[in-house]
Amino acid sequence: MAQEFGVSETRKLDLPVLAVRGDVDIATKDALQSSLDAMVEAPDRVLVVDLSEVTFIDSTGLGVLVTTLTRCREAGKDLHLVTESPRVLQLLSITGLDETFSVVGSLEEIAGT
Repeated sequence: MAQEFGVSETRKLDLPVLAVRGDVDIATKDALQSSLDAMVEAPDRVLVVDLSEVTFIDSTGLGVLVTTLTRCREAGKDLHLVTESPRVLQLLSITGLDETFSVVGSLEEIAGT
């Protein structure tokens, strides 16, 4: 059974983290985009999207992440994706987005701890 989609905003290691879980697709893209937009508008210079609990992501979900990355770059902010999910890592690799995004396995890699 698929995990229910959800997002939660937290602060870990003094970084804003948007934890995403479940399927990221056309049905959930608006909720994800809304949460990401709020993060981009916040004053933080570094943003983290934790995809560790994402069970599926399609091209619509990837589009939301790319749009957010573009907005971050325009605002002089850094966007990092956190995941060790083989499924998500493979999709990022196949699409070449692993070279576009900063993709790390843990939040500690970003915080330098």
